[in-house]
Amino acid sequence: MLIVGDSPYWTLRLLSKHLQALGLQSGDAVMVHAALRSAGPMLGGPDTLIEALLDVLGPEGTLLCYVNWEQQYEDAIDETGHVPEALKADIPPFDPAASRASRDHGAFAEFVRTTPGAHRSRNPGASVAGPPGSLPITHLTTDMARALLSTSLLQQTAKC
Repeated sequence: MLIVGDSPYWTLRLLSKHLQALGLQSGDAVMVHAALRSAGPMLGGPDTLIEALLDVLGPEGTLLCYVNWEQQYEDAIDETGHVPEALKADIPPFDPAASRASRDHGAFAEFVRTTPGAHRSRNPGASVAGPPGSLPITHLTTDMARALLSTSLLQQTAKC
């Protein structure tokens, strides 16, 4: 780590080297969940980690992050599985472009989701996001994703 003042910081170059030492390489497909406090301070903040991942993965690689969304309706569902009419006006619907990543998945998920040019899947129940280059995976419909599961990048990611 680079010492700035009295504090150690990760740099893009150091993060890239460590990711490569972990076995990440160009063309890989990865699903990342990162605890930013555990990772430590980075020059440039969490965007530096995203950039380091993309740097190592290269233009043929895929970076995804499970983002889900703030499902505010779950506790309001009635016995028939529906949101009561009286609450519908107050519970925002899922919007792939605007709905925040679930807080349960940490700040990194929201950083990935809001990376300029990022894409997000349209499925509110299993929403993933990725920076530019992840478009083919994040725009799959649920049926397409199920059909491709056995050979998909998601399955390859699970092997990493």
